[in-house]
Amino acid sequence: MALPPPNFAVEVLLNAFRTHYHRFAAAVTDLSTNPTDATVVARLGDDLDEFAAMAGKFTTLQTSISAMQTDVRLAYQDAVDASHHGHPVLVQSIPSDGPGRPRIQIDPDFLRWAYGHRSTARS
Repeated sequence: MALPPPNFAVEVLLNAFRTHYHRFAAAVTDLSTNPTDATVVARLGDDLDEFAAMAGKFTTLQTSISAMQTDVRLAYQDAVDASHHGHPVLVQSIPSDGPGRPRIQIDPDFLRWAYGHRSTARS
């Protein structure tokens, strides 16, 4: 069995880096259009830092990753800053038009988010 040429291994590695790079680019683009929780942004930043350390040999890739890291850090700071401006009103008491108790309304966006992040464990 003949060994693959030395450039073959480099191409395989480079293609793997390109695939991961495009996944990170899509995640950062999604992050810039759909802000999310600071914890999610921090984890993306950690993963991107680890990827940047591995990609240090490829200059163009490293430059692009540095730009993404900056975007992630800015998004993280925005998420943290937004969380420090009070707290969202999740439950409202809406007075009824006539006699009776007020209607209780829960923010539907919060319910959607909470349902999507619920634990799968049952009590």
